[in-house]
Parts: sequence; C-alpha cells; structure tokens
Amino acid sequence: MNPVPRILAAAALLALAVPAFSQPFPITWISGVGDDANPCSRTAPCKTCAGAISKTYAGGEIKILDPGGFGALTITKAITIQGGVGLSGILIAGTNGITVAAGANDVVILRNLDFNGVGISGATPGSAGLNGVEFLSGARLVLDHCRIIGFNQAGVYVASTASGQLVMQDVTIVPAPAGTGVHIAAGATLAASLERVTVQGGVDGIDAASGALQVTDSVLTMATGAGILAEGGTVSAHHCLFTGNATAASATSGSLRLASCDLFDNTVGLAGTASLLVTDGSNHGVNGTPGPAPGSTMTVK
Repeated sequence: MNPVPRILAAAALLALAVPAFSQPFPITWISGVGDDANPCSRTAPCKTCAGAISKTYAGGEIKILDPGGFGALTITKAITIQGGVGLSGILIAGTNGITVAAGANDVVILRNLDFNGVGISGATPGSAGLNGVEFLSGARLVLDHCRIIGFNQAGVYVASTASGQLVMQDVTIVPAPAGTGVHIAAGATLAASLERVTVQGGVDGIDAASGALQVTDSVLTMATGAGILAEGGTVSAHHCLFTGNATAASATSGSLRLASCDLFDNTVGLAGTASLLVTDGSNHGVNGTPGPAPGSTMTVK
C-alpha cells in the first residue's frame, strides 16, 4: 500500500492543529514571565507591549496578567491596553513611555498603567524618561486610572496638530523636577477633559499653549512655576485645589477661567490680566503676596 497519501493527510491535520502565530487576535495577553515568541494567548502570553501589539487586531485589546515592566511602545492603530490587578508597569529611561501616532479615526485607551521614568528615584536628568505618554495623532486618547512618575519633559505631552480629544480620569502625575505634568504644545488643536487629575511637583502642573481644556475635581500642588498656565490655550477649571505652588494659576495668553476652586498657601495666587484670567465669588483661598487677584472677584479667607 502506498504510504504517501497517509503521510500527506497526517501533515494536513498537523498543520490545522498548530496555531497560526502570525494571525492577529481581538484580545492578546502579556505577562512578566511571558515570551514575545508566544502567540500572546491567555495560556501562552507575550512579555512586552511591543511584542503583543502586532498580534492584536486594530480596535482590539492587550490585557496584562500581572505586575511587571512591559517596555516602551509606539501605537499606530486603535487599541486598548488594560493593566491587571494593581498597576502594571512601563519602566522607561532616556526615551518616551508610550507614543500614540494613530490614524485620524483611531481611539486609544490606556487603563491601569504605571509609568516610571526613574527621574524621581535619583537618576541623573539625562537618563530619566522624556514623556510618559506622547500624543501625536489619533481621534481620542483616554488615560484611565494611570500613574505617571519621574519623566523629565512631561507626564503627558500633546503635539497633535489634527482635531482630536484627550480624556484623563483618575490620573496621578509626579514629574521630575524639570518636568511638567500635562503639556499641550503650541499648534495642538484638540479638546481635553481632565477629571480627578492630581499633579504633584515639577515646573508647571498643566501648561496649555493651545487647545481647549476642561479641568474638574483636580489637585495642582507644589509646582515651582504655576499649577495651571494658560499661554495660548483656553482652560476652564472647576472644583480644583491649588496649594503649595509658586503661582496657583497664570494666564499669559489664551484664557483661564476658575470657578469653585480653592487656592491655599501658594506664594502668588493669580497672575495675568483681568481679560485673560477670570474668576468669580465662588472661588476662595489664602495666598501670599500679591494675593488672589488681579482683576477678579474672589472670596479670600
């Protein structure tokens, strides 16, 4: 009997049984004990975000199974990266953490991630991470329950020149001493919503050189410059706490509006002209010289 047909049939069955590792999946998985040569399945996870993203459908999701350091990444398509129990780490020195350079209709969601640029833990400035998250293009970037610490330029840096949206909720940023919490660069045309965002330290908490920002229920503290600086952007802050900053809020161009905010123990309360920086009687606080003005109605306690 000719064995060739049996051999061919067995080979065909074997080919069907072997996973097509190059085929993308809607959900992939990574783990600190994974391997990027794996198919990124639940039982055979990859080790890094970069290893998993090429195996994930556009619009799909990368899930992180356990705490660990999962490396830098450039995102060029719609994707969700979901951290596991506790915050999952992106440990970066000398470069950016995650760069989003996605398409005009792409939505990128980063959730439960811990970015460490090592700029707080004694690293020299040249070795610290640059930007924790860099947003260059895309329809929307969402940061949800993230912590961004020790980056020498900005925790979140936005330089998108196309219309887009930045959504941040429940995010804590601790910049390196020379860094900024959130920096919207000049020429960035986007709408941003920051809710329950805390920025501790750095030069400026939020620096808006362009765009339209809504900041709600947030804390800006210990900035050596300003808690919020409007230098071309339009910023509206509501129910925010400014404390321990060199200047609580400053507007050099663009506009800055404050309502129901508390300004406590800042060296300077408000800096700018009445036409740029508008407050009302719903704000109150105690500040150093020259106090909470200029040109604004404010209850001082």
